[in-house]
Amino acid sequence: MFQLAYCAGHYLNTPGKRTLKSLDKNQTKEWVLNDRIARYLEKAAEAYEVKLLRTDDETGKSFIDIPDRTKKANRWGADVYLDIHHNAGIGGKSGGGVEAFCYPGSAKGKQYRDTIYAEVIAAGGLKGNRSQPLKEKAFDSLALTDMPAVLVEYGFMDSQTDTPVILSQDYAKKVAYATMKAIAKVAGIPKKVKTDESLSDFVRQVQKAIGAAVDGIAGPETLGKTVTLSAQRNDTHPAVKVVQKRLYALGYQQVGEADGIAGPKFTAAVKAYQRDNGCWVDGEITAGNKTWKKLLSL
Repeated sequence: MFQLAYCAGHYLNTPGKRTLKSLDKNQTKEWVLNDRIARYLEKAAEAYEVKLLRTDDETGKSFIDIPDRTKKANRWGADVYLDIHHNAGIGGKSGGGVEAFCYPGSAKGKQYRDTIYAEVIAAGGLKGNRSQPLKEKAFDSLALTDMPAVLVEYGFMDSQTDTPVILSQDYAKKVAYATMKAIAKVAGIPKKVKTDESLSDFVRQVQKAIGAAVDGIAGPETLGKTVTLSAQRNDTHPAVKVVQKRLYALGYQQVGEADGIAGPKFTAAVKAYQRDNGCWVDGEITAGNKTWKKLLSL
């Protein structure tokens, strides 16, 4: 199984590492922002066949030096290492954005770096004004690891543009899930296979919603009674809520709360599922078509 080692950069009481008081009256510490992303990364990883190792002190109270962190990852035999940070250097002005680093000359590190950056920018929107957001540096966390390693600065703590964004839980969640998605994409990490019991339960709920015989076994009769679900057609059909719950369980958390309404979040989750499962990507689950077949495991 793929092994991902990661850490929240610095620790709770690292001197000076915090947001500007003029931008954040609480002067939130960098480790708090890093830790937030680390914890959402753990939640995102639950959908994949991956083992995790956190190399810093998850309480933030104890300082664990970088050589000790990388040594722990090396001994464990990690396949990739992720160092989570937030940046500074804007001086209270506008601008900033995400930056990502890999070790000089590391081809695999570069692949992880570039893919993580692309997914994080797409999810969080903090492209900023960096002329070179993708860089190669011999930082200790990149130089002392035996495996490909990436250090990501998820935004600037002293930027008028970035600070309001990076302080939000929503941003941390989006970029953490995007980071895990990127790592899985590069490494080819499969999503967890759900048990037959959970699939059977889903099939029963679909059958009940569409008026098919309820036996938990999907076949031609069940497929024949499926209806098109989308923001344009049957957007409040009873099957919408059933599908929302299933997509969330399969790791497509962008679907959000199962409210029974096929809105923008439903469309985004369906598109992501279609993209991952070789279906036509249109955000619509068409009656009797391939997306329904995939969902029902036909």
